[in-house]
Amino acid sequence: MSINFNKKKILVVGLGDTGQSVLHFLANKECDIQAIDTRIAIDNFDEIKEKFKDVKFSIGEKFNDGIINDIELIIISPGVSLRESYLQTALNQGIPVIGDIEIFALAKPASSKVIGITGSNGKTTVTSLVGDLLKAAGISAIVGGNIGIPILNTLNQKAPEAYVLELSSYQLETTYSLALEAAAVLNISEDHMDRYGSIEEYAKAKYRIFNHAKNTILNRDDDYLKSKINESSVTFGNHLDEKNYGIKKNGNQYFIAKGNAEIISLDEIKLRGAHNILNIMAALALCEPFMISKDVIKKVLSQFKAPPHRVEFINSISGIDFYNDSKGTNVGATIAAIQSMTKPILLIAGGDGKSQNFQPLIGPSKGKVKNITLIGKDAKIMHEVFSGGAIPTTIEKNLESAIIKSFELAKAGDVVLLSPACASTDMFKNYVHRGEVFKDCVSKLKNKS
Repeated sequence: MSINFNKKKILVVGLGDTGQSVLHFLANKECDIQAIDTRIAIDNFDEIKEKFKDVKFSIGEKFNDGIINDIELIIISPGVSLRESYLQTALNQGIPVIGDIEIFALAKPASSKVIGITGSNGKTTVTSLVGDLLKAAGISAIVGGNIGIPILNTLNQKAPEAYVLELSSYQLETTYSLALEAAAVLNISEDHMDRYGSIEEYAKAKYRIFNHAKNTILNRDDDYLKSKINESSVTFGNHLDEKNYGIKKNGNQYFIAKGNAEIISLDEIKLRGAHNILNIMAALALCEPFMISKDVIKKVLSQFKAPPHRVEFINSISGIDFYNDSKGTNVGATIAAIQSMTKPILLIAGGDGKSQNFQPLIGPSKGKVKNITLIGKDAKIMHEVFSGGAIPTTIEKNLESAIIKSFELAKAGDVVLLSPACASTDMFKNYVHRGEVFKDCVSKLKNKS
């Protein structure tokens, strides 16, 4: 795709951080810009209007097909579905509908290589780890996409040797031209089923990351990804593979290996959990084009810990450990969190389930989860699922009361784990806000104990 942004009549949809980064990018390009958002209340809206005085703003309404009259280009935020009627009409009329990642693909410095990571779970951990590995090896890198500051806001910085992008299915839907040095799909499990008609449709959006990728990396143990593996793919998985990344046993030790070549002992790695070992393999595969030394790999992996809100140890009270996995916004993530624990679990879950099937949680929970305390919009739905699976379940009105209830039921040696398997926006601003509330509540509980 080739787009000249100058002097275009452009519709910008969504006025969150991404939408504002688009407005910044378009400044001084002499465009006729209309910016819209269905939300009635937008943070710092007066400041936004003052900053972009030449933009025509419309908020707080459902927009009809007439909004695209005379529009030459539409730029949408990731949270906006292409199923919207006016967007479908635009596409049928041949009006380009793109997102910020497509703008980045067209505007980025030609000298910079780009690494892309997607998947249902583990994206942020892998993206952050790749960034740390590159920087430790003396390779300048900017990490962004679905994490950190919007990627368009980095284009005024000195061009790095590499961009490392976490990419959601939403972002990939409107990305057409992104040429990647290396691209990985980590896993596929149900998520965003309120937006996609099926998991196959959701997976198809993820696969778009491979459209212009030089090197492709896939999880060979994932049922949805097996069909995408070809002779040129690099794969990773839980077992030893003759030429790809896997686990090798040597004596009493286990190693991450590529083929038969040992890279690092699991004992030398700070990250814990089988899911994180897979994340590390993916990161190493993504870094291959940059030829990072084994010494650098060992140094980084001996220190690297998961980003906040991802099975994050918070505190211990009366011998009971509290873990914050607020980023666990889908069933697959919560299964991974449960499997990473070696102690009996008091699970706190619930929120906006996004039309997911919760049945797959029952198997991993049996024998590991002593009780599940549920909150939020879909608490009753989840209660029915877990009750059918004969797992003790209670419903509480908010996160604080869920923490208190779990603590009351727990014994020394147990774990209270917040891993909701649901989105947070029914009760919180986002998963970060939910995680911070969890931390604050645990801190209060600690002070009372």
